[in-house]
Amino acid sequence: MAKSVVIFGMSGVNGGEKPFRRDFSHSIHPLDFFLLFWRRYCNECTEFFQQVENHFHYLFDEYGFSIVDKRGDGVHCLIVIQSGDCQIRFLYDRGIVETSAGTSEHVYNIFWVVNFIKEQSPPSSEEVKQTMELFWLGKMEEGLNALSKMLRPVCKGVMELFQKETFRKKRKEFEQFYYE
Repeated sequence: MAKSVVIFGMSGVNGGEKPFRRDFSHSIHPLDFFLLFWRRYCNECTEFFQQVENHFHYLFDEYGFSIVDKRGDGVHCLIVIQSGDCQIRFLYDRGIVETSAGTSEHVYNIFWVVNFIKEQSPPSSEEVKQTMELFWLGKMEEGLNALSKMLRPVCKGVMELFQKETFRKKRKEFEQFYYE
């Protein structure tokens, strides 16, 4: 009796996504499909998770962060860490890492959060470009290292900003800074 593997998903980009269905009943054994998926997941996401934990170890060691979500499909990988009301999210998407901080309901780009804490103007496109260019060039470790060095000196301020009472008081000021 033949086994069947059927995959349902979405294909396309920029709003042109369409549902698809692929039936691999004649071309691939279910176990082979699982092994292909697992290898891809292990190679991409496991490396990303290890890099995040290595470069941001101080968040766990010094600030009490713990992992509250960790998942991936080999192309997209997400790790969410939390301490108190503050969450930091690391999303890996085809070589690019997006990092954000906030609460469980409100999440903001890390560059703006750090500059708000430093009481500086919003980050220039050049500042963001310098760090993001490392990811575009396939240098994930160097990019995460740059993000880690940027966040470390202001980590306590980031955590304080997103504590429930503080955020309730400063949210309007922060969002005005963020959306300008």
